[in-house]
Amino acid sequence: MAIMSAHNSTRLITQHNLKEPSHDYLTFLASRIPRWGIPRKELIRREIFRRKLVKLTKDAIYRLLKDNGVPPRDNDLQVDLRCYGSFRSGFAMPTSDLDLQFISNNIPYRLQSSIPFALRQAYINRGIYCEEVLEKCAKLIVCDANHDKNESLSTNAVAPKLYTSYSDHRQSCTANHCIIRFPSRNADLSMHSTELLRCYRACDDRVYDMGIFIKRWAAARQINNPSANTLSSYGYILMILHYLLNVTDPPVIPNLQHCNIGFRELEWVEGEEVFYWRNIAEIVKAADQRKLTRNRQSVPSLLRGFFDYYSGGGYVPGRRRFCYKDDVVSIRSCAGRVTKRERGIWASNGNGVDNTNLPKKRQRCFLVIEDPFRACLNIATTVDWEGVWVIRNEFARARDIIEAIDCGEIGEDFFAPRNLTSDTLMSHSVAVPKKRSPKPANPY
Repeated sequence: MAIMSAHNSTRLITQHNLKEPSHDYLTFLASRIPRWGIPRKELIRREIFRRKLVKLTKDAIYRLLKDNGVPPRDNDLQVDLRCYGSFRSGFAMPTSDLDLQFISNNIPYRLQSSIPFALRQAYINRGIYCEEVLEKCAKLIVCDANHDKNESLSTNAVAPKLYTSYSDHRQSCTANHCIIRFPSRNADLSMHSTELLRCYRACDDRVYDMGIFIKRWAAARQINNPSANTLSSYGYILMILHYLLNVTDPPVIPNLQHCNIGFRELEWVEGEEVFYWRNIAEIVKAADQRKLTRNRQSVPSLLRGFFDYYSGGGYVPGRRRFCYKDDVVSIRSCAGRVTKRERGIWASNGNGVDNTNLPKKRQRCFLVIEDPFRACLNIATTVDWEGVWVIRNEFARARDIIEAIDCGEIGEDFFAPRNLTSDTLMSHSVAVPKKRSPKPANPY
């Protein structure tokens, strides 16, 4: 219990005094969370498909090396498709993609650029739909949809059709997808970020419940698409963890990068310090023994406080609210509030502090969500003026629905799809222009 009170003096007042009616709309919605998660049968099916892809991948890499005069020795070639992302961390939804990282050794550098094409050819020849996507790093989109045999590739075939973005394919395909990414300099840190979220998921069941609820809400309200200047699901999970770590009092979960309850393993990956409690068995045991938290708030109570915290707006006595202009969403720190000025973040370009032309650069960090291991990386770098304005108003809309129902009024449907031509212009806390503009008024 000592770790929970070590930094309570820096913690600000939270939402304990918010009323929680017995017949609460949030209580009804929270009771449906078990239906929204991914069924175990689907998890097994995805794992079977992953193992099938691993076998095809090994065969394709062996042929690639053999055709180029470097056949591997027996047991000398190690190839795997390692799972990370939401399926590994435990926050997967039925519509989530299975993220896989291509892992290999003993492949000559001159052949590495040929790997995506070789795998695509091998998958298509076995009737598996596959497309290569041109982005910052190469990746393959693989799904269960039947593939037209007429499009099978031969060694001398012309280059396949390449999509310019992942969304291009998803707009025309509703099957379950695997996303295979190839080695990059941030591959190992991505794995550690996934493992850290998985450990937080094991700390308390309320972490999972809130994660599934917020992911469903963000998808329904269409604010979970980085290409549309909003946030990824990963960003929302970090916002939840920040709230449960640094805002609730007492905290719902311990800070695994700072706590002394269990043994924290230290290693340096790509020049970054990776230091956190990662023994899942020990975490689960400590959670079962109620050693990790003294907080006994219900999920509806936590959700009510979560939406109120990120809704912005004016000061309300007894409540702590996130300031989009000054605050940083951070799970690296256990000091409560972290500001952009403390972090030296004025331009969220991933290169740290940039003091050149400060007034102009500042507009690029409207929302800062700090990466758990890379302090200079802003997870919300895709969020512009309009994006933070939309996200904040969606939090305010959710808060207003909750407060209206608490007062006995009839509220809107919490998960109603957002009308991009009208709902986007609704304001629950700040003045907004009457017409949608590429440069909306200051969202702060």
